[in-house]
Amino acid sequence: MTERRRSRPPLILVVDDEAPLRMLAADIFEDAGYEVIAAASGPEALVLLNTRSDVRAVVTDVQMPGDPDGLGLARAFRERCPDCAIVVVSGRALPSAQELAADAAFMAKPYDTREIVATVDRLLAPTA
Repeated sequence: MTERRRSRPPLILVVDDEAPLRMLAADIFEDAGYEVIAAASGPEALVLLNTRSDVRAVVTDVQMPGDPDGLGLARAFRERCPDCAIVVVSGRALPSAQELAADAAFMAKPYDTREIVATVDRLLAPTA
């Protein structure tokens, strides 16, 4: 049994403007033992981040309506939580290293479910 299953699981915020993809990502992380909240836009995600100080990871699409987009959201989250996990996903955009938040991972859609969970696991793992 993994550590997150023995104690309170880390909270992940999944952000995608496409409802089926948002629900799929939420299911993937819930099945992996994480607690999940979801938002349909950058502004909605910021509201959740302002009310939930326990978010440990954000998985966000790049291109979404509103301000911030996924890249802006990732940078805002990194400023609030330097040691949290950030995974930016997109089926269209390929952000440059300068556009990504520091230490954020990028995955192209469609992503492998095992790979995205492993990426979040790795980013949340304590460094020795």
